Amino acid sequence: MDPNHTRQEIATLVTSLLERGIAISGQMPVLRGAGQASVITWPTFAVQHGAPHDELGAIGEYRSLLAGRQFTCVLSDGALLQLAYTFDRDRIATHRLCFYPCPVRLEGEDDELDQGLLELIDSLLEEEFAGPATEVRFRGRSPIRFDFNAAIARRDHSACHAHWESPECRWPVFGPLSVGHFVRFVFRRLYPEVWIQHRFVREWPLHFGRRTMAADEELELHVECRQPLLARVVDAIRR
Repeated sequence: MDPNHTRQEIATLVTSLLERGIAISGQMPVLRGAGQASVITWPTFAVQHGAPHDELGAIGEYRSLLAGRQFTCVLSDGALLQLAYTFDRDRIATHRLCFYPCPVRLEGEDDELDQGLLELIDSLLEEEFAGPATEVRFRGRSPIRFDFNAAIARRDHSACHAHWESPECRWPVFGPLSVGHFVRFVFRRLYPEVWIQHRFVREWPLHFGRRTMAADEELELHVECRQPLLARVVDAIRR
């Protein structure tokens, strides 16, 4: 992986999701900087992402992200995808790969999605919380975010880890993830109907970088993904 290739890969993902109706909104990634420090984000990227850090999964955080357009794309069910990387030359220095589910079920509202998603969500939540609802819309689901930053790794804070439920929950991950790892995880595990219907997500290439998981972390439950042996040998020879 390198910055230019990664930016193009994310742009291809956004275009593909929009063309097939899997996403209803998307922003083309931008590449800022060059040489030792390159950053790939959505154009409206902000350092502060919505609600305070201890409100992971709160409705207010989702609303803030959506209102501030802090996303790479919005899927047809209102879920947000965030893909951001920083590179040190051609090596991943950090990444933020997040799936943020929509707090309400939007099935049956297809005709209104283009008329203001945030207003629609607020209306559905107000209707449900106002009293007995004929149809349950609220969905209490946690975001899943894969963070990588080897510079701040320490005990119980793996260089690469997955967050869900709370900021303190960090599940160690084998190493930095490529766009393909994230795409295949989201659609294979969370959208099986998309996985079955669309070949491009099943065939999205995986790119393997260095492993950063500490030896003691491998003794605990963790997220693992290993490059095929032949590919590892070829990669070692090339290096």
